[in-house]
Amino acid sequence: MSSILQPVDVNIGRSPARKRARYDEDVDEVNKSGRWSLNKSEVVLHEVYDHGVGRLDCDAEEVLTDDDTIFNKNEPGAIDVSCCSMTPNSRDKQESLNKLTLGEWDNLLVKKPMIRPTDKTNYFDMLSDEVILHILRWLPKIYLMDIALVSRRFHRLTQDESLWTRMDVSNKHLEAGELGKILSKQVIILRLARSEICFPPILPDFKAALPDFRSRLLYLDLSMTYISPQCLTIVFSKCRRLKKLSLENVPVNDDVLITLSANKDIEIINFAMATGIQEDGLRYLLTNCRKIRELNIAWTYLNGPSIQYICENLPSTMDRLNFSGCRKLLSDKSEYYGISNKQNSI
Repeated sequence: MSSILQPVDVNIGRSPARKRARYDEDVDEVNKSGRWSLNKSEVVLHEVYDHGVGRLDCDAEEVLTDDDTIFNKNEPGAIDVSCCSMTPNSRDKQESLNKLTLGEWDNLLVKKPMIRPTDKTNYFDMLSDEVILHILRWLPKIYLMDIALVSRRFHRLTQDESLWTRMDVSNKHLEAGELGKILSKQVIILRLARSEICFPPILPDFKAALPDFRSRLLYLDLSMTYISPQCLTIVFSKCRRLKKLSLENVPVNDDVLITLSANKDIEIINFAMATGIQEDGLRYLLTNCRKIRELNIAWTYLNGPSIQYICENLPSTMDRLNFSGCRKLLSDKSEYYGISNKQNSI
């Protein structure tokens, strides 16, 4: 029994030696095509491999290479992915791969190249502390905590006071002791506007808790900060060099003003909308702080005696005084003393 199939360009030399269908060498002169014969008499079976062995299908996901197919590449529809397409060359390659040792497999696998530094010189050790500090000044303060974990030298450098001269901790929630940690770094300019500071502001574990500790703080902004008068008293007890202070919309009492009066060089104070200001506290403040140039007590709801005392005891250095919201409590006598003190200072 024989049948004529469609013409197929078959690489006879590369085909397996054992095929169930043999290719006829005779060529039809009319169609110029080969003929496949399936006659039983023309099929030669191998003594070992062909008896009782059927065709095995390969996986569809198997990728065929040049050595694994005997079909024409230009006709994908004629490709058969059966195991019979494997050539002796491909089987030899598979057997050689099976004989590889584990070490030889590692050499064949594609690995990510490992970069091994040949130069182990630590160039930071060649830099002076001044150069490294100049580099660290350009980094945000939050990264200094991570840099301090690199080495002992970097930990020592990150604690240098020159890196902590200015800090902005506004709109933050500071747990108990966090403000003392900031003051221990000898900050000069500190902004805590709209922050929440828990009590106590200073814990015994930090340098700021020492009795002889004096902060270098010059400019302090506590505008609309949620802080208790007790916390303010503790903080001001560590300050002696304040120049500018803002306590806008912050509750105070006489103890806060008495402690603040120890900063005799203070020049600008903003008490706008502050509550709790009394005459006794003002007396200590205006008596000890005689270098005040600007004083804002707008909308502090001071009583008449307090306003009169301020007008009678204005420092000679006073340039600007804001009494907004207190106009109804001003008397002619208070205005007279205020103008007289200003004229005497001129």
